[in-house]
Amino acid sequence: MKARFVKLPLDGFIKQLVELYEMGVDYVDLVGESDAVQDFIEIHFTNEYMSPEMRANFEELDDDTTFSDEDLNQII
Repeated sequence: MKARFVKLPLDGFIKQLVELYEMGVDYVDLVGESDAVQDFIEIHFTNEYMSPEMRANFEELDDDTTFSDEDLNQII
């Protein structure tokens, strides 16, 4: 289902993207969903989206690492 996100606060969203970029992420996929309770947007990336020399920044994270609801709420 396509979702349209309205009045997305850019400050937190841009800060999160800049942080990822500075850690070596060159590309992201944005995934969103809209429902009656709360809309949400996720930022996804893979090793292929990262600069090879910067992948060490993510070695401590496992493949199932997710941001908390508080992290995501700061973004949107």
